[in-house]
Amino acid sequence: MLQRQARRETSGFILPEPTATLDLAMDDGAPMRVVRHGNPSGPRVVLSHGNGFASDSYFPFWQQMLERFDLALFDFRNCGRNPFHAAEPHHYRRFARDGTAVHAAIAKEWGEKTTIGAFHSMSAIAALLTIVEGIWQWDALVLFDRFIADNGITA
Repeated sequence: MLQRQARRETSGFILPEPTATLDLAMDDGAPMRVVRHGNPSGPRVVLSHGNGFASDSYFPFWQQMLERFDLALFDFRNCGRNPFHAAEPHHYRRFARDGTAVHAAIAKEWGEKTTIGAFHSMSAIAALLTIVEGIWQWDALVLFDRFIADNGITA
């Protein structure tokens, strides 16, 4: 916990506390956590990260959406808020299946509503892979790369 707090302070921002947390187990037992922020009455934005990152690191981006959107943030297996599970299933087809499971769990736990997927890099590829496999689960999909924060830090 001390290391996480130190990172928060050196990164120049402090994260708000989530309004809700959803702890999931994927079909192979991998633990994944979804955190909720923002306006629960607004349209939902599900956001995830690029390889080696965490959704918390995108705070300069998603903080702009707190008033208007119901934000559901999740880290892919072995990343961010999730403990290490296993190295073998760390690949795109697995990420695509995990993303589909997370989407279904969010809808079940927090209700069905307009849901926009906003994904960077690795999570964007996983979202595209689900479409290639014939699964369309989003009302809109926003895919981006080269995240840039206005404090000059790039990732």
